[in-house]
Amino acid sequence: MADVPYKSINPGVMHSCGHDVHAAILLGAVFALADMRDAIHGDVKFIFQAAEEMPPGGAIALVEAGVLDDVDQIFGLHVFLMTKTGTVGFSYGAMTASSDLFDLTIKGRGAHAMAPEQSIDPITIGTEIIQSINNMIARRVAPT
Repeated sequence: MADVPYKSINPGVMHSCGHDVHAAILLGAVFALADMRDAIHGDVKFIFQAAEEMPPGGAIALVEAGVLDDVDQIFGLHVFLMTKTGTVGFSYGAMTASSDLFDLTIKGRGAHAMAPEQSIDPITIGTEIIQSINNMIARRVAPT
């Protein structure tokens, strides 16, 4: 077991992934807000989205179960490796849109090296698709 200050007090229990961080942060927020409950007017819910890393994730189940029916505002949190330790970044509106998986079949036709114009080269086609997708994103979304 690693000898680090954030290790579990129960040997062999710490999974040490982002979910541990999210659980610790949520519990910290629960304790902090509990200490100031007299100053809070209204109800506060603390929600974990189950299976957030696996499409379609648990958000649909939360909505269908009515967990958000009486919610006026929601604040989401996620840990990002790019954010410097000890700092907090934020964004208004939608953020962290999911990635999607898809299968793409490219059908080609081989040809002799002396007559490449007779081929339909799937490698070249695949390369063009990848470059085009990258260019669509790069020309619409700032890298920062």
